[in-house]
Amino acid sequence: MTSSLSAPSGAATGGPTALALLDHLSDMVFVVDARGTLCYANSACEAFLGRSVEDVLGTNALELVHVDDRGLAIEALAETAAKGPGIREPLTVRVAMKDANAPDEPMRMIELVANNLLDTPEVRGIVICARDVTGRAETPSGRDDSDFGAEFSFDRAPSACAVIDPDGRLTRVNPAMIELTGYTAAQLIGMHVAELAHPEELDEEAITAQRLLDGDADHDTHERRLQCADGHAVWVRRTFWVVRGPGNSVHAVNCALVDISEQRAVKEHALQLRDILESSPELVFLTDAHGTIEYVNTRARELLGLQEGDRPSDRLDGFLGAETVERIPEKIEPQLLANGMWTGELTLLTTTGEEIPAACTVQLHKDEHDVVTLVSAIAHDIRDLKSAQRRLEHQATHDVLTMLPNRQLFQELGDQALARADRDGTTVAVLFLDLDRFKHVNDSFGHPVGDQLLVEVAARLRDVVRKSDVLARFGGDEFAICCEHPAGQREMLELAARLIAAVSPPAQLGTATAEVGVSIGIAIGAGSRVTIDTLLRDADVALYQAKEQGRGRAVIFGISTPTELL
Repeated sequence: MTSSLSAPSGAATGGPTALALLDHLSDMVFVVDARGTLCYANSACEAFLGRSVEDVLGTNALELVHVDDRGLAIEALAETAAKGPGIREPLTVRVAMKDANAPDEPMRMIELVANNLLDTPEVRGIVICARDVTGRAETPSGRDDSDFGAEFSFDRAPSACAVIDPDGRLTRVNPAMIELTGYTAAQLIGMHVAELAHPEELDEEAITAQRLLDGDADHDTHERRLQCADGHAVWVRRTFWVVRGPGNSVHAVNCALVDISEQRAVKEHALQLRDILESSPELVFLTDAHGTIEYVNTRARELLGLQEGDRPSDRLDGFLGAETVERIPEKIEPQLLANGMWTGELTLLTTTGEEIPAACTVQLHKDEHDVVTLVSAIAHDIRDLKSAQRRLEHQATHDVLTMLPNRQLFQELGDQALARADRDGTTVAVLFLDLDRFKHVNDSFGHPVGDQLLVEVAARLRDVVRKSDVLARFGGDEFAICCEHPAGQREMLELAARLIAAVSPPAQLGTATAEVGVSIGIAIGAGSRVTIDTLLRDADVALYQAKEQGRGRAVIFGISTPTELL
C-alpha cells in the first residue's frame, strides 16, 4: 500500500528521495496547514488507519480525533501555529479507525509531537509525527479502555482544559486549569464560565456562546483575558469546541486555554519599540544575517525617497554609495566581525541617485548559540554638519568679504607651485597689489562703501588673471597673485598693465561713485632656496618702489629703473 503524493501546492514534498524515506518510516508522518487540513500522510498512516490516504487528504485532521479529545487537539494545533518554529510537547489523543463521531467505533491511542514549519518555503505546514501507544499504559481494573484514554489525555494536557455543560457551568477541570486560575478544583466545579471572563469581554463571550449553542459554529478561538482567583487577569488563547449528542443537541463544550501572557508582553514590547523607532529622527534599518532588509523606519523611508507601500531593496547595500560598498570587505566587515559593531561615516543612496553622508553604527545581534540573527544599522544624516564643516574650512582659508583665498592658503598654494617649478625647471612670479587712494574712499563714504569697493575690485581682478593663477586678498586693500611658469618679465608687466587698467575706472556703488588706482610690485624666482615668503618679501619691496615713483605703476624687483605703465 503506498501513500498519495498528490499534496496540495506548498505542502511538504522535499523531493522524491525525501518522500521515499518518509514512506519507509515506521512512525506516522502527517502534514497539516494552519487550518488543520491534511496535506500529506506517509505509508505508515495508511497502515494505522486501515484506509487509503486518498480518503483523508484534503479533510480536516481533527475528524480523525475522538470527539472528546478534539478540544485538546485544536488547542495544541493553535498553540503550535502561534508559537512559531519548534517541536511542541508530546500529546496523547484517541484516534478512530473509521468514524470518530461514532461511539462504538474502535479507538486507538497515539502520542504525537508537532513541529511548526509554516514559514519554511519547502514545507509550509505543521509536521506531525505520531506513533501508536495504545498498549503502553496498563488500564486499571474495572475501567473501560476508552474512559481511561480520555482521562489520560485530559489530565496530562499541558494546557488548561475544562468541560462546560449547556448551562455554562464547569463540570470537569484538569490540573493545568487549577494551576492557571488559582482556584481549587472544588471552587471551579459548578462555577459559571462567565465568572472567569474579564468584565470588558463578557458581552463578546455571550455572543460567542449563543452562536455555539444555536449551532452556527462548532468551535471558536480568540485571545481573551482570564480572571484568576487573586483578581489579576491573564491573557490566554481560548478555544471552545462543541460536543453534540442525539438530535444535534449540545452535550457539552470543551474549553482549552493557553497562557499567552508572555507572548502578549513581548508583542506589546515590540509594538512599543516599533513606535519608538517610527518616531525616531534617526535612520533605522534591520536586516537578517545576510543583509536582507526586514525593516526600515519612517525617517529612513522619507530620506531615501521610498513611498508608503514601496518594497525596499532586498539588500542594505542597495542603499549604499559606491565608495561605501567598496569599503565593506576590507574596512567595515572585519571590524564588525571582530567586535560585533562598526561605527563610522558612510554614504547612503536615495532612489533618485543622490548620495547622503551619514554617521552610522552597525551592530550584530546574536542568539544564545552565538549565531547572528539580526543586524541593526542606525544612521544620522550629517549633510548639515558636512556643510557647516566645509563652510568653516572655507572660512579658515578664504577671505570672508571677497571669498578670495587668504594669506594662509596663498602661501600653501605658492609653496606647491614653487615645488613644481623646481622639479620642472621653470619659474614662479608673485604680484603684490595695493590700492591707491582707498583711505580717501573710506573717509568720504564710510567703511560699508569701502567694503563694496573691495568686492568690486576683487571681481575686476578675477576677470583679468588666468584660471591657473591664484588671486588672494591679504587684508585691508592688499591683494596678491601667484603665476606659474611666466614667459618672462614682459609678460608680467603686460599682466600688471591690464590689472591697473581694470581697477582704474570709477565704480558706482549705490549713490556713491568711488575711484581708486593700484600699484604693483613683482618678484620672479625659482630654485630650492626660493620660498613663497621670499617672493612676497621681494614683491613688497618692489611695491614700495612703485608707490614712491608716483603710484599706478608696476615695478619688478631687482630692476633699478621702475617701469611706468600709465
